[in-house]
Amino acid sequence: MVLCRRVLQRMGVFLIATVAAPGSILLMMFLLNAAPDFAAPSLTADKLPAVTIGSGAPVRATNVTTTPIAGSLYLPAVLRKWFATGPHLPLAYGPYRRGQSPGGTPPSRDEIESDMALLAAETKLLRSYGSCDEWANVTAAASSHAIHLYQGVALSADLVANERQLACFETLLHQYPDTIAAAVVGNETLLRGELTATQIDEYVQRVKQMGAGDISTAETWDVWCNLRDQVPRCPGVTRLPDSVDFITAHIYPYWETIPVTHAAAHVIATQIFMRTVFTNTEIVVGETGWPTCGAISGSAVPGIENQRAFIEALWKWSNLYTIRVLNFEAFDEDWKTTVEGEVGRCWGLSTAARTPKHAGLDWTAPVPDAIPPTATVRIDHPGGNSATATKANCAIPIFGKVHHAQPGWKVRVEVYTNAWYRQDKWYADGEAPIVDGQWAVPEVILAGQGEYNNHKIRATVVDEMGTSVGNPVVSAEIDGIVRTNACTP
Repeated sequence: MVLCRRVLQRMGVFLIATVAAPGSILLMMFLLNAAPDFAAPSLTADKLPAVTIGSGAPVRATNVTTTPIAGSLYLPAVLRKWFATGPHLPLAYGPYRRGQSPGGTPPSRDEIESDMALLAAETKLLRSYGSCDEWANVTAAASSHAIHLYQGVALSADLVANERQLACFETLLHQYPDTIAAAVVGNETLLRGELTATQIDEYVQRVKQMGAGDISTAETWDVWCNLRDQVPRCPGVTRLPDSVDFITAHIYPYWETIPVTHAAAHVIATQIFMRTVFTNTEIVVGETGWPTCGAISGSAVPGIENQRAFIEALWKWSNLYTIRVLNFEAFDEDWKTTVEGEVGRCWGLSTAARTPKHAGLDWTAPVPDAIPPTATVRIDHPGGNSATATKANCAIPIFGKVHHAQPGWKVRVEVYTNAWYRQDKWYADGEAPIVDGQWAVPEVILAGQGEYNNHKIRATVVDEMGTSVGNPVVSAEIDGIVRTNACTP
């Protein structure tokens, strides 16, 4: 495939740009410590394997009340394949070094073997982006280092090349059945307009017939949302989400012009929002990241320290919210500058020479939540009494948790400027559905100047009729959020 970063105006809300290329994406995955059992178990929700976070007590998805809107999330087979990935990050792998590129000079087998030796010290699970040629060598090398793969099957408008990819994948599946944990059939193919949803679905069904385990296809999150008819910020598909075993969604705060202080929070809030739409399928954040060089994108500033801040915040929130995220990318790939500009080569956690960019990243696992005895709601992001930058539309993400939610309950989100304003651009009446005890709004608006630039945010639990719950009312409020930049809502 040819990498192509396209800036798109989606849903009248933001500009988003995305990457599509085999081997161009390195991922950061949420780590869970558990037995390395990759069999697809037959488990009910109450028998899901415990997630041990650091030295804290084991927690389960069932510890936080799940409302009916999300009753079939967290498929057991998918969950278990995200365990045993330690010690730090699962990664997606791009093999191309300086002077190498897809369709040009490929990496040698020895170079790929060397990379696998490095990566094996970090993770036991990688994502690849193709099944033929150098990508077949990646699968073989991963197998020799006991690394499991989310195996890529590259798709494009070239139907002959697609047939070759399927044939290569089937060969690899027979050769390395214990290495291939799942198949990702197509990467941003809809985004590039190369195939239709129906065509991708047909390829997915053919891969299923080969006997592959869990199967997905990868698109940017806004493309997934354009595929399903939901209100008001996720209009649009029905076929692909029902045919895959899990959704692979790409979320890039940098390309959405979000300041780094809210970047990881945006990833978490967007994933929770998607789960209110796609209620029957697990959602994996298949790509996210922060570049260390390149142009400023709105309020998003590249840099090594900003990348560090993003990674550490994403690690914290993905642990606390049990969200599987993958970060772009392990190694810089210089060839991307020819199609994406300077920023294209700057997403790696290490340089193209395989030198780490960060020393002493904080991988401390956060302490799991204590479960309160009664219904509660809290706002986890943003924090109160803080100066904060926003997007150009005055927006920041917000999310939190509700304990002991009942069916049909939601969280009404309001911002105080000169009065309380419901945040109704993402949900009707500004009421966010509660998904596995979590709620989020990807964008709330902090508008106003002078005396009106000192905001409060309020989250109130309401029932199916929109009536406040509890006596006293179950609500949370934060104060003292002050914008540090001019913006236009």
